[in-house]
Amino acid sequence: MREHGKPCGQPRKSNNGDRPPSICCSYTTKGDQRTCPVAHHLQHFMLIIKPSTTPSQALVFDFQPRDPEDIYVALSALRGKSVPGITRVRKISGLPRSRCWFIDATKPNAVEAAYEFNSNWKTDLRIGYHECRHYTNGLAEVLTGKKNVLERLRTDDQIKPDVQSSRT
Repeated sequence: MREHGKPCGQPRKSNNGDRPPSICCSYTTKGDQRTCPVAHHLQHFMLIIKPSTTPSQALVFDFQPRDPEDIYVALSALRGKSVPGITRVRKISGLPRSRCWFIDATKPNAVEAAYEFNSNWKTDLRIGYHECRHYTNGLAEVLTGKKNVLERLRTDDQIKPDVQSSRT
């Protein structure tokens, strides 16, 4: 069985023969980060783990304001004040078709490590200092050993959304 992920390399198998899950980064925004540098700070980033044991499902890990629809929370956050945040985990069927990049195969026990990361993450959210970008970078580093993956994605003109290759 071929691991979902980057087509140019296969992740190493663990001792029990299972392959590690692949990891992707996704964002949502109304702007285009390549044409508007400010849009990079207005996007919501999350991390998706696609376990090889359940190829039809993936887990989304993210960090956001506890009440993102509350206008007072939004105004406080935009003024640089700390607001209550929450880490979330949800299941999705398949990867997003756009705005999703393959980062790397994860270390063994990635899902457990992600839950552990969530339990230790401080949930006071402050835009620009402690928010979804910092959460996604931190979780990606724990799971893959790669630092500052979002900056690399933002500045590397060679990186394009890589959903198709991660579905094969």
